[in-house]
Amino acid sequence: MYKTQLLVAVVPLAGEGVPVRPHPVPLSDVMTSSATSSDDHRTKSKLTAGRKRGPVYEHFEDVPSTPGNNQKKMRCLYCQEDTFQLSGRLKLHLSTKCSQVPPDVKAKYAKSVGVMSCKVEDVPKVDPLAKATLVATPIQSMATFKSPTATIKSSTVTIEQSPTVTKSSSAPPIQVAKCDVPNLRHFEEKLTTAMITTNTPWRLLDNADFHAAMEVLHPSSDTFPLTSHRARTEVLNRLSLKYQCECNAVLATSNAITLVVNNTSVSAGGTKETTYVALDEWRRAFVLAEGSNAFKAPCVTEMLSVLSKLQLASPNSTLFLCTPTSGAYAHARRELLRSANATSKPVALMGACMIQQTALLLHELVLCSLSLEEALDNAVLTADALHVMPSLRHHVLHGVYANNSAVETNLNAFAQVSVTSWLSIAMAVKQATRLEPFLRRAVSEEENTSSSSSILRQLIDMCSSDMAWNTIRHTAQLLAPLHFVSALSEMQTTTSGQLLALWIWLFGASTRSPLLDGNSDALISSFLQRMDCYVEEHFVACLVLDPRVHGAGLSVSGLRRARGITVRIATTLVHNFNENKFIRSYNDYMKQQGDFGEAGVWNAANTSSPMEFWGDYEGDPLHNQLAIVAKTLCSFVPHTCSIEELWSAHAQPSTKGVNAEVSKQHEKCTKIRRGAVLSARVDAKDVVSRFQTLLDVENEPSAEEMLQSNATTQKMDGQKTNHNLSVRSVLESIQDGIEEDATGSDAPLTALDVSWFDISSSGLDKIRSTMKKYLSAAIQQ
Repeated sequence: MYKTQLLVAVVPLAGEGVPVRPHPVPLSDVMTSSATSSDDHRTKSKLTAGRKRGPVYEHFEDVPSTPGNNQKKMRCLYCQEDTFQLSGRLKLHLSTKCSQVPPDVKAKYAKSVGVMSCKVEDVPKVDPLAKATLVATPIQSMATFKSPTATIKSSTVTIEQSPTVTKSSSAPPIQVAKCDVPNLRHFEEKLTTAMITTNTPWRLLDNADFHAAMEVLHPSSDTFPLTSHRARTEVLNRLSLKYQCECNAVLATSNAITLVVNNTSVSAGGTKETTYVALDEWRRAFVLAEGSNAFKAPCVTEMLSVLSKLQLASPNSTLFLCTPTSGAYAHARRELLRSANATSKPVALMGACMIQQTALLLHELVLCSLSLEEALDNAVLTADALHVMPSLRHHVLHGVYANNSAVETNLNAFAQVSVTSWLSIAMAVKQATRLEPFLRRAVSEEENTSSSSSILRQLIDMCSSDMAWNTIRHTAQLLAPLHFVSALSEMQTTTSGQLLALWIWLFGASTRSPLLDGNSDALISSFLQRMDCYVEEHFVACLVLDPRVHGAGLSVSGLRRARGITVRIATTLVHNFNENKFIRSYNDYMKQQGDFGEAGVWNAANTSSPMEFWGDYEGDPLHNQLAIVAKTLCSFVPHTCSIEELWSAHAQPSTKGVNAEVSKQHEKCTKIRRGAVLSARVDAKDVVSRFQTLLDVENEPSAEEMLQSNATTQKMDGQKTNHNLSVRSVLESIQDGIEEDATGSDAPLTALDVSWFDISSSGLDKIRSTMKKYLSAAIQQ
């Protein structure tokens, strides 16, 4: 299968007007004489395929010819099946088709034919009308041999020169079909990609049992062709080249590219491994490079190097930058961000990773509310207890289900919570709120019937306190906007406007929550300081121009000031800017009138893709400028990673170091691995299904649905529990550079304060409603 190929040749005969052989013949039967006279060629062209030459014919008998059929057939002596009288087909029959052939005969012809050989009938037939072209210009998909001594590189079969052949410069080339080489290459690339994306060790390819397993699929193969050395050199290089070609082709035609800097991975010694990813306006993602440093992020020198290469690859694209920060964001902003006074700088729009800042906002909440931290820990405690105490599970399930058969069926419906997964923690909070009455009753029964244990004593103390259960319920309400942030962070089309709206919801819910313990002033101050430092003006403009949000979360005053920001941004993005037309178009859009007031414009199915929504207005005499600005702002990628990725990286820091000798290989593997992850993130339906239980704020699931969803979700995550971790310890490990960045930042043109936001109940409901509509439409795309 792997080492040998059936080589089939089409022999173009010299001489003008001489017919090309209409049927391909096995290479072993190709005439080897190179006589130059056309008469000799005509004589040889009359030889019919199927003359009995060679030992293969000993295993067949003649079949009487049928009227009208000039092609002779022979019958196999072992299975009585008829095959055309061509030595190549007869050998192929013995090696692959005949089930009764003796093993020694089969092995003899398997070596010369090969399991992965191309059948003769699969070779393209020669069109008589194109015979002159075939002789003059060899087909590109065939290997051309200019000398009979040439060796086929894609196969182990060697063509040896016959002593009767004389060299002649005028002799036409022999064309050999390369049939299964693409399939073999495809197999190698798919297997190598699968190993990279699943972090499978290369040594698997050299494992004897793995070879044996592959031989089960193709018993006649001589040896498994893909070794670990070949996979991580030749095949990996091939994959890397294909990846780079696709990357160059996409980025060269992109209008807007965001350079995303991901440094969530921390190696041994505290060195951060940085991955540079380029995303175009349609969020097609490509890993550009890797780096590692122990400096404060972002590293301007590294980014300048990557940006310069990106400018060369995409000279007509507008470049954006999204990066996490540990205190160097303000410096990078001054060095890289274009302005009216520095038009030569490379970056048109810039922003700090909004997911990193979301985690830091949660940290601010935990610091301001001891009750919130206690509630999160108690939710984790209940989930752990259900996992380690079978009797407690039985008591809870007997309360949830009416019959015993359902209890036995759902014994494994509980999954152990893991602090290494934020989704797991959030599900633990939801589970505790839905199972509260059953848990309290079950703990009471456990107290009377079970021996005391540490976890049971903690559970008894918690369940006996109404205050503890109240804080868990309030925590579930407070976490609602964070659940939407988590879901959107997994999706490629998320914009800064969507995440800013969710920040406003979180801000409003926090200031109104009873969990603050009188610390609302401190929380408001820290929230506004972070927004002042990291909320760019184009975030506010995107909040307005993303049709999925349409200004939700902004007060009347905030909407008015957002218009001024949008006009200011438009003057820098649009050539020959016409402010009158822009304002008219902007007002029609915001008031949903004129061209924006037509039926179906604001249907969720129409607004679910802002790029397609605004694409309908490009080129319009009135709305073209607004469409250009809106598409540009919605092209900006506001996050460098998902919340789950960020949380897991800080809960389980990597202990691996990168060997300098394999750094290039490591980078190639990273491109393929992260490319697969980024592509998988596109499926909104899968994302929403994972978070569905958490996102159902208004329609709470039943206890039965809660159990099933919780178990399914946590099985998908497959995280391990680390009892030395807590929510606070994970949050404290996330670096915060706000003090350095706030000190180094220029005074913002527009200072954010509470008056910008509508944090009334109706205002927060509007944000929730827009998010629900978008996600409902997204899963139907």
